[in-house]
Amino acid sequence: MFGFFSNVFVIIVIVCYRPMRERVTNLYIINQSLIDATVATFLFLTTLLQDNKRRLIPGNWTDEALCRLWYTKMPLWGMLMSSTYSLVSLTLERFLAVVYPFYYRTWCSRRRVSVFEAFSVTELDDRSKTLRYSLRR
Repeated sequence: MFGFFSNVFVIIVIVCYRPMRERVTNLYIINQSLIDATVATFLFLTTLLQDNKRRLIPGNWTDEALCRLWYTKMPLWGMLMSSTYSLVSLTLERFLAVVYPFYYRTWCSRRRVSVFEAFSVTELDDRSKTLRYSLRR
């Protein structure tokens, strides 16, 4: 749970300290901290609440959902992929800021950063498509 609380602390500091809220890079850091806090929570819960050796009944929708979502650790893996995409977008943003500073100032805005960060969560949508396919069988 240290990972959860440390990431929440980062978010609180950036949100409460006004000069840090004004920089575009800190939007990436807030997004990364949110994703990492979620990963830490899912990791803690999946470790704590492992398979309890209960017999699952095929055709029962709650048992099917439990098997396909929780026992496969789909939320954890989806958030780990989102974390990777978020780090790649943060790296590209920093690359543009260092290598092309004039282009960066005209191109990087809060709105564009928000759009790119929204795409970092699209891996969860891909996971939901996998789930819908597996539930149809």
